[in-house]
Amino acid sequence: MRTMLNKIFADSEILSKLELEKYLKAKVTNEEIAKIEKKIQNNPLNSEAIDGYLNNPDSINDLTDIQKKLKAKYKTSFSWQTFISIFIILLGLGITTYYLFKIYIQNEKQIVQIANPVDSTIKNSIFINENFYNKSEQTNKNFKEKITTTTKYDKINQTNARTTEQIEKIPSITSLDCLKLEINSGIKLLNRPIVNTIYIHDLKVVDYRGLRKKNTAVNSGLSSAFENKSNTENKADDYIAEQPYIDFLSNVLKLFNSNDYKAANREFNVILTYFTDDANAIFYSGLSCFQMADYEKAEKRFIQMLNHSYNTFYEESQWYLSQTYILSGKKKEAINLLKKISGEDGFYSQRAKDKLDAF
Repeated sequence: MRTMLNKIFADSEILSKLELEKYLKAKVTNEEIAKIEKKIQNNPLNSEAIDGYLNNPDSINDLTDIQKKLKAKYKTSFSWQTFISIFIILLGLGITTYYLFKIYIQNEKQIVQIANPVDSTIKNSIFINENFYNKSEQTNKNFKEKITTTTKYDKINQTNARTTEQIEKIPSITSLDCLKLEINSGIKLLNRPIVNTIYIHDLKVVDYRGLRKKNTAVNSGLSSAFENKSNTENKADDYIAEQPYIDFLSNVLKLFNSNDYKAANREFNVILTYFTDDANAIFYSGLSCFQMADYEKAEKRFIQMLNHSYNTFYEESQWYLSQTYILSGKKKEAINLLKKISGEDGFYSQRAKDKLDAF
């Protein structure tokens, strides 16, 4: 309807209301008459309008009312269309803003973890029983550590994370003489392979899965004791014949976490029967000996770990070796090793400085 009206009134030959009124009331000049009559001849609509008026002279008075109604109708229609258009635009902007904000929040929550020297999954794994931690646990007079029981095993960690706070304080020693530390002088961390680590009962271990080739020969790798195959050649084989390496290690670490260091150390030595360079068995055997105050064996294990091809337990072994020296009365070696640790700017460097200040 509106399109038709627009088309009609867009035609320049259409008579206007004023022209109709003046023409029908004979209030036009000769020039205007000629112009109007030309429009009537050229446009049938004009002719029909004249005929309609002549048949109904009062109809022209209705044009004003019709015009007002049409304007009101189109104005209302325009208003609603404008409102709907604005509403749709605002709704679209709102939805777009919501999803952009949602994507932004999701991106904010995505955390890219970079190798961290201290992994939170093993925090508080090992603490010494001292006053400023827990007065009720002051049962160890030889400054041995309390190992907490832990949770599920096998959290994969692709970094070379370090175990956390393993010894907080060693009682101060009043007088120590310095002596050059001669052990391990050629150790270099460069070119040591970085291997994956996992956590079993919240204890960091080297993930040997994929690093070792399966071999049933007892003297050349993983024996049948670690491959779910029966073996009755000797008691050691029978003892672990039905457990793969990872399960056997999990059981041993469970003993370690329950403070059964003697049994745990025995089992670590079983592992070392088959894998003489097993970093997990070497390090935790050293810790077990440390807990049992067998400082001579602990010292050997930690030094063995410092010379290992994997540097997974390098800093921990340095630190524990320094504490072993202190507890076994080797003050000179302890001071020199603490100096070495403090100069390497590692996890234990500040703690080593504090120990040196105490000396």
